[in-house]
Amino acid sequence: MAFARTKFGIEYNLRPADDDESFPWAVVLSAVFVLTAISFTAVKIRGRMAAGEAMPPAEERQAPAEASRAEEPSPPAAGPRIAPEPLPAGIEGRPAQVKNLLARLEAAESRRDVEMAIDTIERLRSLPGGAAADLDDRLARRLGALNLKKLYTLKSREWVKEVAVKRGDSLERISREHGATTASSRKLNGGDAGQLQIGQKVLVMKHPRFNLVVHGKPRYADLFFMGKFFKRYYLEAAPSIGKADFRLQGIPLKPADREELKTLLPASTTVLVSEF
Repeated sequence: MAFARTKFGIEYNLRPADDDESFPWAVVLSAVFVLTAISFTAVKIRGRMAAGEAMPPAEERQAPAEASRAEEPSPPAAGPRIAPEPLPAGIEGRPAQVKNLLARLEAAESRRDVEMAIDTIERLRSLPGGAAADLDDRLARRLGALNLKKLYTLKSREWVKEVAVKRGDSLERISREHGATTASSRKLNGGDAGQLQIGQKVLVMKHPRFNLVVHGKPRYADLFFMGKFFKRYYLEAAPSIGKADFRLQGIPLKPADREELKTLLPASTTVLVSEF
């Protein structure tokens, strides 16, 4: 600091007259700032150590941007292309509705879902325009096997009911009252109902309504149950309409098929014979 006399009187001078214009004030101020920051950091570290806090490891002391980048998941590596599941044999080139129903049938068969398989086959056979006409015979055979399983193995409540035995009842009497054959009742109850006891529960078909339609030229007979297709039987020869008595006699069925039909059909069941 210095005072100097000028024509305006005594004035204050910020720098001595002999002060060097090139003195590095900026360097001095920077050094002071750095020393102050170091002192502040040292005081803070000593305070944390006194409080018992541990310094984080070096790998944790990273910049926020680097930490966020480290937490980002890396993109998954590109794997090999998975080929689509092949369509079931025999459905390529068919309408989408047929494809969907055949795929549904395959799924039902794999899960052993009898009800779903029956429903799917019935839908396929009822498609308009004969979209699955070339599969109809195979579908009819499969549907017959599923319907028998639904009746005798699953004992579907749609077709079978439980009856309590009353005084004087026999399996023959119960079957007759419900329009069923004694043979079908025996099969539903494990083959032999034995001596019935009062109050015992037995299974019997619920007033079944069967119709058998015999087709002469294609040589098969279709059994309908409650108005719906039940099973297809194949004839060993062309039926003789003149000799048929419109029951089962005279219809050239295989012995096993004839016995099965006798189990299902009451004696009063009508058999329709067609030349076509």
